[in-house]
Amino acid sequence: MIFLSDMVYKGKLFRKKKNKGIDEENVIQLDLHGQNLGSANIKYIADFDLKNLLALDLSNNSIKSEGVFNLCQGKFNSSSNKIGDEGLNHLSQVIFINLNKLYLSHNNISSEGIKYLVKAKFINNLIVLDLSENSKIGNIGIRNMKEHKRWENLTELNLDYTGLTDLGLNYLMEISKPKLKKLNIQGNKFTDNGNNFIDTLKLNNIEVIHKTDSDLQKAKKNEVKEKKI
Repeated sequence: MIFLSDMVYKGKLFRKKKNKGIDEENVIQLDLHGQNLGSANIKYIADFDLKNLLALDLSNNSIKSEGVFNLCQGKFNSSSNKIGDEGLNHLSQVIFINLNKLYLSHNNISSEGIKYLVKAKFINNLIVLDLSENSKIGNIGIRNMKEHKRWENLTELNLDYTGLTDLGLNYLMEISKPKLKKLNIQGNKFTDNGNNFIDTLKLNNIEVIHKTDSDLQKAKKNEVKEKKI
């Protein structure tokens, strides 16, 4: 266990009885990134009274739906954990008092998982939502996002490589997102009609990152060519 500034702890979180010196109430961030943790390890977090926890980074581990079920509170970063729709269902049923940033990239989430997400009790608090690299979300997933009537505080939304087309952009335009400032939709497949939607978003002072999948592939090919020269 490594103690960092501002009551941030970095390293493996073991059983509570082995960490008696931790001032639990003042822990605001717990960084467990890349610690090779599995679902069984996560249940030990519930032993700690981390009621003021604002940030919990669990990325690059092997946490699946069972691990999410064991998680009890905090800000949730589950990138590259493959929690799937079932894990997202567990997550949506937990009351995260302070949760306002949710990172779910590379998690095998589909449009069905979005149905669970929009019913989560913490949804109105979110200011950042990262659903990138979940190619099965697709247009239907964005349509399911409309079931939550108003994304009141959302300022940043990441939907790159989520299988969107012009139809998905059309659904996105219909979602109320009054504070949105940054939107990442690159790596999807849009036509000129989709670009018209993008131009409209930009007129609303939203920063839109929107290179298509073909644009990105061309850029990679050019990089390879330049390296060979």
